Amino acid sequence: MKVSVIGASNIDISGRSAARFAAGDSNPGTVTRSLGGVGRNISHNLRLLGEDVVFFTAIGGDEYAEAIAGDCAALGIDLSHALYRPELRSSVYLCINDEKGELVAGIADMELCEAITTAYLKRELDRVNDADAIVIDTNLSEEALGYMLTNAVRPVFVDCVSGKKTEKLKRALELHPGRIFALKANRTEAGVLVGGEVRGEADAMKAAAELCEYCADRVFITLGAGGVCCADKSGAFTLPAPKVNVVNSSGAGDSFVAALVHAYGAGADLRASAECGLKAAKLALESPSAVSNRMSAAELSIKNKRRFL
Repeated sequence: MKVSVIGASNIDISGRSAARFAAGDSNPGTVTRSLGGVGRNISHNLRLLGEDVVFFTAIGGDEYAEAIAGDCAALGIDLSHALYRPELRSSVYLCINDEKGELVAGIADMELCEAITTAYLKRELDRVNDADAIVIDTNLSEEALGYMLTNAVRPVFVDCVSGKKTEKLKRALELHPGRIFALKANRTEAGVLVGGEVRGEADAMKAAAELCEYCADRVFITLGAGGVCCADKSGAFTLPAPKVNVVNSSGAGDSFVAALVHAYGAGADLRASAECGLKAAKLALESPSAVSNRMSAAELSIKNKRRFL
């Protein structure tokens, strides 16, 4: 299956405390640097799952950009239609994790993503639509999100990324009503979209049903250790999370989205797609990097297939 991915590519700098994290103090631990970005991580996972990927992203002009471009080439991710801006620095995501691998705080320097403009997407639209599925992350501007929601002709998968960035998606949907095939959000992001707090399973079920009515054919609201709430027009249900030995909290959502796309290509139904996403998230959570080198189609073992393509 051919997939167009539109979104961020950046460098991840992650720190993990060796002992209980102490706010406002220096914490002994480890610091690692790796390639990241929601769009790039999804693209990486999709390649490990055997899908063909064309990545529409912005590439800067520093040493980080060379690393990103070189790694994409090695993975077989097509960057021939990426936007190169050598005068700009690469995007960087800095995060601090506690001794359990859970996120304490993060800072995203994603100014480069503003280069992914409506004008750029308009130039590349035919190539974006020359795919079986389109993945969008909300690092894009509100205008770019609105343009793609209006002009995509293939099934669209949206990763909400964060609560703040989901506000852009909400405004884009209000101004440019479009149909999303599959929407992945956590509790915070879902709350932004429905305009209310999503505290637990009951709230998630209600929010998922509302989002199905409002903007998406399929909705997946991840609940951390509580699993995932899934919904389509036939109803909603929750699947429990598998037992996970968390090593790193970054990348689980990206892996989940890539698995949803892969499952769609295999003709999976809603439940099988969610099961696939949970397996993929577990692989990422148990990996020291945002993308697990164990990711493969065999690891996800999709069941309950129905042919969509």
